[in-house]
Amino acid sequence: KAAGSLPLGRRVEKLRPALHLFGHTHFAWDSKLNFKSEEAHDFDVRFVQAPLGSPREWRTRPRSLRLEGGLPALLWRGRSAAMPLPATRAALWSDYYRHNARQPDSGEMGFWIKFGSRTRGSFSKAGVADPESQTTKKNRRSG
Repeated sequence: KAAGSLPLGRRVEKLRPALHLFGHTHFAWDSKLNFKSEEAHDFDVRFVQAPLGSPREWRTRPRSLRLEGGLPALLWRGRSAAMPLPATRAALWSDYYRHNARQPDSGEMGFWIKFGSRTRGSFSKAGVADPESQTTKKNRRSG
């Protein structure tokens, strides 16, 4: 629900890339998705996001930024079929969706947002719990 679009999905289906690099989501991702095409055989596309993240993001939610093996991420070894892409790497959200079916048509709020809003005291303008406020409170208590 939070990344991609139908036009982008159609473009990926038309181009049939082995690898689609994306950004701007600020969370690590590395997974293969299967496309079922009426015109051609099914094919897999590997989607990768290796975010740099801001210092604040690394302090407040490092697990969501971490791509197994760290950065920089080797993604291309040349055009030869003898040089395949490196294996997919662990990342918090792509691992979650590998085990839990995506529901892009659901209007249900994600469990991570529901959980955060009940356990944290401060909210952003969007109504989502602000993890930075928790970090600030912890720092005041320990200092």
